[in-house]
Amino acid sequence: MNWIKNILLVCISTLLAFSLFEIGLRIDARYEDQASHKVGGSETIWTREKNSIEYYSHPDLKREIEIIFDQYSARVSSPNEADNKRKIAFFGDSSTENRRVENKYSFIEVLNEQSNSAQFYNFGVDGFGLEQSYSQYLSKRNLMKFDKVFYVFYHNDLRNTYEVQLFDKSSMRNGIVNRNPNATSVPWYIQFVSKLHVTYLAIEGYYKFFYTVKMQTESFSNRLGQKFSQGRREQDQRSHDVYADSILQRVISLNPNDEDKIIIDHFKNTLKKWKLDVEAGGADFYVLILPLEPAVKLASILDLENQFQLSHNSDFPLLQNRSWKFVNDGHWNEYGNLAAAISIINDAGQFGMEDDFVNFDESFFSTRIKEIDLLYLSGSN
Repeated sequence: MNWIKNILLVCISTLLAFSLFEIGLRIDARYEDQASHKVGGSETIWTREKNSIEYYSHPDLKREIEIIFDQYSARVSSPNEADNKRKIAFFGDSSTENRRVENKYSFIEVLNEQSNSAQFYNFGVDGFGLEQSYSQYLSKRNLMKFDKVFYVFYHNDLRNTYEVQLFDKSSMRNGIVNRNPNATSVPWYIQFVSKLHVTYLAIEGYYKFFYTVKMQTESFSNRLGQKFSQGRREQDQRSHDVYADSILQRVISLNPNDEDKIIIDHFKNTLKKWKLDVEAGGADFYVLILPLEPAVKLASILDLENQFQLSHNSDFPLLQNRSWKFVNDGHWNEYGNLAAAISIINDAGQFGMEDDFVNFDESFFSTRIKEIDLLYLSGSN
């Protein structure tokens, strides 16, 4: 029976040491803000933290990219205020956030560089779909008054609608937003450990040991909720099933099954509701289609309202001999982003933004192309 006593002694000693350590951390109060924070899943399942910095690696050049988010959780080159400018917001997924390129080369930041009267906000988030983008808009519209809202459409967005399932379909059909409560549901044991100061010490120690990037400790409690929400778990499960892998091909082949039609209807109803909300707030709503064949074809099948086609590199003589996407990644690169910026500026009149680019100098683009050329030339050495 000695082994039982030894185990009990070890358990009691460990619990006592843990309790004393927790008491010490509470006295120190270093993690008080974290432990007192109510942990819950994000209404978009995951999102970006305001006033934070993240890092990513360029797919081809293998350079570290610093990704800065402002007080609105929008990606920026540096935190800014634009109270006197028209506010134009872009929502979408990885092709909008563009975390694979330095922000100065993203199409949204190029627009900022060329306009003195408008501030363009990048609310894109890697891995987002339509419902997440719309939910993101609902949270941002209370922070600022938008003049225009752009949704950047990618063909994966239809699949994401099946995977995420943030909104009740029958309610959305009637123009009513009812959120799926599972999106913010977090297991009880995560709620429990989120109240312990030692939890945040362990998380901070983990990141400092395994990563060289700097982590903001005030985001740890939010990250717990995002990582362990039921909505995130269910989304992960659906993203790897057979149906998710096949829906796009059936729809593009004009052979959707009954379940596909439900997803299509919900997608269109959600987009319609988003457009009505934007217009009710006094802003204009547009859908930008990425210049990829599946995205163009799906947008045509879905018959999206207010849709505009972004240009491909092949549409511009100066970019025809330069690749649209990375060698080691399927996303658009710096050249592809530049083509999108040219496309938007050329069509500014259709968006009611002609006055925002009155000082536009076309020589800027040839100069920027040379700059990107040098970026890749130096990266190959």
